[in-house]
Amino acid sequence: MAEPKQIILTDWQTSRTALQAIRCKDFILEQKNIPEADEFDAADEHSTHVFVMSEKRDAVGTGRFEATGKIAKLAVVAEYRDRCAGTAILRRPVKEAGIRGYHHVYLHVQSQALDFDGKFGFSQ
Repeated sequence: MAEPKQIILTDWQTSRTALQAIRCKDFILEQKNIPEADEFDAADEHSTHVFVMSEKRDAVGTGRFEATGKIAKLAVVAEYRDRCAGTAILRRPVKEAGIRGYHHVYLHVQSQALDFDGKFGFSQ
């Protein structure tokens, strides 16, 4: 399986259905540790979202960049987790933060993701 091909910035109004599908598959169906009622919140509507697209133009990952500088809701479908999709999702909001002049960017992630995020200079 090839690495993700395209990273797209989007918003909730434009891409809600696809964003929800990825996050439901990852967090609710696969991990089974987040109730669906807790997965989506008001910040979704006011955030910039990132899509990672496969070589077949399927959305395989997503993340959210909030106006506070918070990066959250990183989700990647299982078959792309070892294909740099997570890296692509994390790099784009960090780049966008620099473009927007943010001086402080931080992550909100599950504890099992701490090793991955540490590779990018984020600390607990």
